[in-house]
Amino acid sequence: MTRASGDLLGAAPGVGQRIPFDSMIAVHRGALRQYRLAAVLLLVMGLLLILLGLIGILPQVLALVVGVVMAAVSVFPYRDGVERQERIDGLQVLHDEWRELEGASTEPEQDRERFLGLLWKLYEKP
Repeated sequence: MTRASGDLLGAAPGVGQRIPFDSMIAVHRGALRQYRLAAVLLLVMGLLLILLGLIGILPQVLALVVGVVMAAVSVFPYRDGVERQERIDGLQVLHDEWRELEGASTEPEQDRERFLGLLWKLYEKP
């Protein structure tokens, strides 16, 4: 759970209260960039080691093994980046729904409670 989401979910929003969706999305976008960078760097470094082993600069077997493992490990930050992108998409949908709830006048408290339930599901610890 991010710090922004923890602050958000600590208190129920009242009428006119703003939920910091933009800052929550920004946190996930920053993490997404870091995960993508880590995945690309691991993949490139692994492929470079394989190449250096094949052309004989490094011991071939060692370079191939380490390069393949490094390239394979790049899947993990990529997978985490995909999860962050899904969170960003979910927050954007929730942001749009919150705007609609702010404009609606029929049973606002019940709708807000349902909405906060969705936020809890998005940010609860596994």
